[in-house]
Amino acid sequence: MPLSPFDLALHHLANRPMLQSFMDMGIDLDLFFSVLWRHIFALELIKLVSSQSGDRGIYNLFQRIQQRIYTKRSHKVAQEYLARYPDFWKDTQVLIKEEAKTLEENVANRIKGLLGGRVIETLQLGAELSREKSSRLTLEDRAQIAQIGQQVVDQLQMRELSAVIELLANEIERDQQKRYFITIDQLDENWTHNVLRYRLIKALIEAIRYFNSRSNQIKIVCAIREDLLDRVFRLTRTQGHQQEKYRSLYLQLYWKEKDLLDLIELRINQLIAHKYVKNRSIGISDILPKTVEQSNSIVYIIRRTLRTPRDVIMFFNECIKQADDRAKMNKTHILAAEGVYSELRLKALADEWSADYPTLADAIEILKRFSNRFRLNELNKREIENRFVEYLLRTHQHTEKDYIYNVIYEKMDFDDVMPELLRVFYDIGILGIKTEKYFRTYWSFQGDKVSPHDVSDDNQIHIHPAFFRALGIRP
Repeated sequence: MPLSPFDLALHHLANRPMLQSFMDMGIDLDLFFSVLWRHIFALELIKLVSSQSGDRGIYNLFQRIQQRIYTKRSHKVAQEYLARYPDFWKDTQVLIKEEAKTLEENVANRIKGLLGGRVIETLQLGAELSREKSSRLTLEDRAQIAQIGQQVVDQLQMRELSAVIELLANEIERDQQKRYFITIDQLDENWTHNVLRYRLIKALIEAIRYFNSRSNQIKIVCAIREDLLDRVFRLTRTQGHQQEKYRSLYLQLYWKEKDLLDLIELRINQLIAHKYVKNRSIGISDILPKTVEQSNSIVYIIRRTLRTPRDVIMFFNECIKQADDRAKMNKTHILAAEGVYSELRLKALADEWSADYPTLADAIEILKRFSNRFRLNELNKREIENRFVEYLLRTHQHTEKDYIYNVIYEKMDFDDVMPELLRVFYDIGILGIKTEKYFRTYWSFQGDKVSPHDVSDDNQIHIHPAFFRALGIRP
């Protein structure tokens, strides 16, 4: 079963002033978010396990559970919980809203009872904390509210929910032949604001780890970019956090050239073959020229991508557009497509990393008209420092001053700035590093890790061919 954060109404949490005020005051809501995800997955599993779709299937499952005789105490607890709140399990959006509302009301009632009239004006309708009024609270009031809120969150009861999940696992294991998969994607898109999104993703990972350990027949699979995962852990780090303990959960995906070739073959047959050829599949050689700029045409295309299906499809779609419905492409079509693709891919790269580096698109301009490979000691220092000034002039009005801006603004000197800047460009995939002449070129998108001292005067820096055209660089 595929899940999208857009379908779960998680953006509703961003519209709850009280929850936002809690985070502003430093209340750790990780436990609440973890409970929320466990509820969501339990609901989706109920839908999957139900023998029929819709409310009728859920009703029949609940009926089967209620008719069973359980001896285990936790199963009886779950049975009673499901009987007590049957409507609670029918709609994910209702579930999320009810969980948020319950937490807010519990905190509001505790604040009223313990702090009384001194902060009663900060409550709206007994459930929502006004952000405007909360800004006028004294430091003592804010500290007390934060303490009360944290106590309420820490007292969240997961016993009954855990019992429901255990009962579901028991129900699933009655049929050893069945497997249940829930997949989650689109986490890198703007389904809620970044601060909340990172917290929710961290809680999601914890919930996945919990569910996947309940039963061998239940698996929740989440697709997430490595840079987003690193950002989540970096920005939600708490005392005692150990990122290494999550490594066993990961399965890193890298696409081989053959995989990408097969993908293009499928794309060709889906989009083109049925128009021109009947009753047989056609291949790459049927529609592409043999060579482009003295390279095999498909190798030329793949080497101008960051080795992902999205990149290859983006480039190939541009080739199709340039061919203008012709049955066969030529070199001119591919070169024209490369120019469009290169601009689009550079913009997409800046967008992908904008949360970390809001001024990245402007910083990349520093690389314009460089040689496609170079060493630091080969660059004209005065010219590059002039580009730093141009970058600062372009970005000085940005409301967000990021790491790149701060490094250039504070240091300005070529020898101090360029190693820092090149490390950023390496991390995002625009540059590769060849540390020794007999080594291959390292690229971050291939999983290669380099240390800070690997960026030195002696190392050869390669600009990725995907960005040659956008940056005015000769191959």
